[in-house]
Amino acid sequence: MGRLLTALGLLTLAACAAPDSPGPAMPKTTLDDTAWIRAGVAGDAGVSPAVDDSGSLTFGGDGSLAGSTGCNRFTGTWTVGDGRLTLQPGPMTMRACPGALGRQESQVLAALNATDAYTVSDGVLT
Repeated sequence: MGRLLTALGLLTLAACAAPDSPGPAMPKTTLDDTAWIRAGVAGDAGVSPAVDDSGSLTFGGDGSLAGSTGCNRFTGTWTVGDGRLTLQPGPMTMRACPGALGRQESQVLAALNATDAYTVSDGVLT
């Protein structure tokens, strides 16, 4: 779990094994078939630790996107083209997210919608 993902400096996720992989995550230069666990969310005071540890993001090799804000789950799509990464969160569960969990969910969704690029360098995905 040594790799990190930062979506425009707004969302930090640690790599984990692919959903169908028995071992630890291996460094990749593409997002195809990778899974991530959220490690932090940016706010007014910089990147803070996640309120909980259930936030995730999975990039399917077929362009599918699945994840959790730590409160609600969502599906969607992702594409990479012309140097741009586009994340399109779609349907989401509607569980109530009180207090800090609700603020975290808002920050996560804003980060996903603001993402437009990524880089991979030394095992870090930004």
